[in-house]
Amino acid sequence: MHFIRPSRSRVNQDIIDILHETPSKIKDLSVGNDYWVYRVSLPKKDVIIRYPKNKYYQKRMKTTEWVYVRARNKGVPCPQPIIRNNALLIETFMPGTEISKAQMTQDQEKKVFQQLGEILKKMHSVSIRGFGPLGKNKGRLRSWDAFWKNAWKEHMTEARRNKVFSANEYASLNLFFEKRPHYYGVGKLLHADVQPAHVLVKKGRISGIIDLSDAMSGDPAYDFEQLLFKAGKEKTAAAIQSHGKISRQRLSFYYLMGQIYRVVYQRKKRMSKKSLLTEIENYTRKGYTSV
Repeated sequence: MHFIRPSRSRVNQDIIDILHETPSKIKDLSVGNDYWVYRVSLPKKDVIIRYPKNKYYQKRMKTTEWVYVRARNKGVPCPQPIIRNNALLIETFMPGTEISKAQMTQDQEKKVFQQLGEILKKMHSVSIRGFGPLGKNKGRLRSWDAFWKNAWKEHMTEARRNKVFSANEYASLNLFFEKRPHYYGVGKLLHADVQPAHVLVKKGRISGIIDLSDAMSGDPAYDFEQLLFKAGKEKTAAAIQSHGKISRQRLSFYYLMGQIYRVVYQRKKRMSKKSLLTEIENYTRKGYTSV
């Protein structure tokens, strides 16, 4: 079930009713399939108000609020929840510019990614019972491997529906998945979508980590997959250096799983199928990719 997009007049009235202040400006920041997001300017501060687009994210609001609190308690500069009900979540506005859009020297950029590694280390210090997507403040699955088995089944079902790969290519893919590495540690709080667009900087320092709506429990190495794809090897290496040891083999596996997803679902920014299959073969032989 999908919900109806809130009008600006509704946003305005919700703020007046809940915070007892009159907005001077409302800006639509909505991107993605999870929430309609608005930045609301008030007399003394700005806030973010989120409206879920469907029942799944309506239920996730409580979890997102919990994640904010746990992460902030560890020193992660993420939004602070102000109020939540069944229809919306209001949180503090995080100032700053996306890393990819910020004007920085190469040295400043390296230091920012090192700081990102330190922040992720703080987030990953939160242990969570269970693995995968969160529900009632714990992972819904018994193992991290169960999460990947589910993902693999979904990806291959979609690939066969759209006839993405040949029979020989499926054989190579299945061999790759059979040789997947395993994570035997406890579940850690993951952002699950760490990328330049979700890291804000101000005056050469990280001012905010945003969009934790898909946070889950799992292997800390997973949080570097999107970063590796969208920020590149050198910047990701700087973040890993300050974070601490991350398994190259597991990160390579997560990276390739991400690429399989992007190829199967035809995402705009993706590796070519030929390059993907070459990297899959390299991983099967060596246990890591060339990326």
